[in-house]
Amino acid sequence: MKKLFKILTITIAAFLICFCFSGCSTVQQIIEDMNSGERHISKEERLYNEAVDAFFASLDAKDGEAIMAMFSEAVQKEDKDLEEQIELLLQIYPGTTDINKRNGASVSASYSNDYGVHTSEAYDTFPVVSGEDYYWCRFSLMYENDEDENEIGVTQVLFFTAESFCECRDIEGWKYPSERGLTVFAEDSLDCEVRAI
Repeated sequence: MKKLFKILTITIAAFLICFCFSGCSTVQQIIEDMNSGERHISKEERLYNEAVDAFFASLDAKDGEAIMAMFSEAVQKEDKDLEEQIELLLQIYPGTTDINKRNGASVSASYSNDYGVHTSEAYDTFPVVSGEDYYWCRFSLMYENDEDENEIGVTQVLFFTAESFCECRDIEGWKYPSERGLTVFAEDSLDCEVRAI
């Protein structure tokens, strides 16, 4: 019985030592976050939030070139009307962004590990408010691609006026388009007021 207790004690001690030395900064950060009342933010959440914030900062600044540069090189080559859609977005969005409900904490993601080649892409749909106007944005970011670095960056932005978003969501069986790049939905108009709840 003493031998079993000794083996168990040594195993637990070895595990604790490995755990502490393999991730001291991460453990320390989690403890600091707990003490400050803040939730620990993962790398994925941080990268996603930074990308969304940078996108809307560029949009508020009416900086089309900065918006273009955020898209991955592959998407810039693939989306033939990207520049035209950026111009349309700059026209319809008044700025500045007063409320941005993006929440990296609830971001959805897709991952691939094909023979050791990792790809990771995060996406979410969230409301944005500028002045008294509501918009919805579906924003996708590929932050990891071991096979092709040209794929890293923003891969898709679907930008809706409130009316367009309601109109699309009201269509039975409607799904978000799969085409990469930027698509602005701003042509629909409704006879009723749209409110986010």
